[in-house]
Amino acid sequence: MVNFASKLTFGPTTADWQQRLNVERMRQYRMERARKIMRKNGIPVLLEAGGTNIRYLTALRGFAYPMCRFVLFFAEHDPVMYEHNGYYHMMPDQAPWIKEWRPARSWLTGACGIEASQDE
Repeated sequence: MVNFASKLTFGPTTADWQQRLNVERMRQYRMERARKIMRKNGIPVLLEAGGTNIRYLTALRGFAYPMCRFVLFFAEHDPVMYEHNGYYHMMPDQAPWIKEWRPARSWLTGACGIEASQDE
């Protein structure tokens, strides 16, 4: 008897003609899983700046420099994304599942100088 490999149920990319990765379902699962853990532990909000954690919580990818972008992730509300100014203008169109966007202030250990804080 011939043993066949199991069926390949989805490929590495998305397609409209076949059920593969359901990215919307994956985004919702990750957000709800994080919120469930936050509620269980009495955590109302997270301020997250780590790229891997931002990726998990929001499904957003950014550049690898730390502390240049942030997310306020709430247990009971939609997240607020603080995006780097180089990306801020284009991200709302590219990631419509995030409803609130704000420009991020990058501290970069003082590299911007005191003038960066005098804009507001």
